[in-house]
Amino acid sequence: MRIVKNENIENTDFNERRNSLVNLLLNRCIGFSMNSDLDDLLRNELQTLIKDFLAVLSNDAETNISAIRSFEALQDDESRQIYACLFLCNIIKVYHGIGSIVFSKMVLLTLKNRLAEKGKNLSDYDNYDCNFFFNKQYFSLPQFKPSPENKEIFIDCGAFDGSTIKDFVEYCDGNYDKIYSFEPIPSQYENTLNNIKKWNIQNVELLQKGVWSGDAVFNFSENNAGSTISAQGTIPVEVTAIDSVVSQNENVTFIKMDIEGAEFEALKGAVNTIRRCKPKLAICIYHKPMDIIEIPIIILSIFPEYKFYIRHHYINVWETVLYALPK
Repeated sequence: MRIVKNENIENTDFNERRNSLVNLLLNRCIGFSMNSDLDDLLRNELQTLIKDFLAVLSNDAETNISAIRSFEALQDDESRQIYACLFLCNIIKVYHGIGSIVFSKMVLLTLKNRLAEKGKNLSDYDNYDCNFFFNKQYFSLPQFKPSPENKEIFIDCGAFDGSTIKDFVEYCDGNYDKIYSFEPIPSQYENTLNNIKKWNIQNVELLQKGVWSGDAVFNFSENNAGSTISAQGTIPVEVTAIDSVVSQNENVTFIKMDIEGAEFEALKGAVNTIRRCKPKLAICIYHKPMDIIEIPIIILSIFPEYKFYIRHHYINVWETVLYALPK
């Protein structure tokens, strides 16, 4: 389900409790922006505060329990740090309309260890090569190492220019059976097609469609890598479901989604494939404020045994990825 900012009109205590928690979270967000204490994001008090809020997230108790379970499925400190960053700022944004500047500051601190490994300081981040942050996005998590015994079948939702396809082939050292790739924007589809040919990548089925929960036609606004469904869009685009494309005898091993806010609907259209194959998932969770809560919930509703990792791949509010690994 999609979660809305609602009020329980029959339960005054419920509303007061949630409003009190929102104010506490706002104070923590402001306090962090002033003190810049990374360890503060790992203190038990903040973790408890987040879970307390999730417990009154909506009027539906089952949804709230699912939200807490998805938070508890995070496997390491870096994931919990970034979740806290994104959660604080997005919840505050939903309720108070602020947060992105604070999030940018938080992100820098969560990247501190990785920057140190490269011999760089936070004070120099403006001069960093973008490739450092984007390097092997979707494929750099050690837990996602490909199995040499099994050939991969990869689904790339949001091809843009085909660079993710190229990274995937390098990631699995060419040990794959097939790649499905979706790119709905005509100019980007042609660019991807040309790059696939230029790089001599084989066994790619490139579809000029978007990914959704079913078959439909939407208007898209073209904006380079940020092209998206829009009421003001002028490009009619077909969308389809992964379950409608993938054959029942294909064992999908990896699904990546970076589709400008359509990830939730696309996951609804991949329920059968995910339940049947239990693939690794790399799903962007930064496009909409509630994605950090809603996307983990729907993934666990499809297959409850997924374990979660979160990594952030840039110095601003873009490129936060949820990595889901089957147990």
